[in-house]
Amino acid sequence: MKQRVNLKFLYKLGKSAGESHAMLKQVYEDDTMSLKTVYCEVLKRLLARIPRVRAHLKQPGSWFLLHDNARPHTTTLVKRFLAQHGVTKLSHPPYPPDLSPPYFSLNFKWF
Repeated sequence: MKQRVNLKFLYKLGKSAGESHAMLKQVYEDDTMSLKTVYCEVLKRLLARIPRVRAHLKQPGSWFLLHDNARPHTTTLVKRFLAQHGVTKLSHPPYPPDLSPPYFSLNFKWF
C-alpha cells in the first residue's frame, strides 16, 4: 500500500514509470513492486485522467490513442493493457526512407 502512495506521488511529480521504479527500488530494495506493476499503475492513472481533463471523452471509443514507434509504447505489456481496457490505438506510420530529415532542408533557400 505504501508503495502505491509513493508511486502516486512520483506520478504527480511527472516521473516516468522507469524512474519511479528505480526510486522505489532505492527505498524498498527487495520488497519493491515489479516494473510491470508500476507500468500498469501509471497507465491506469493516465486512463482515469483523460475523462477528468476532457469531459467530452467519457464514452469508451470516443477517443483514439496515437502512439509513435518508441519501444515503451510497443511492448507486449502496454499492448495487452490497452486491449484489456478497450483503448483504440492508432499506429504511427513508419517513416519512409525517401523522406529522411536531411533531404527536407535541401529544397529551401535560406535568406
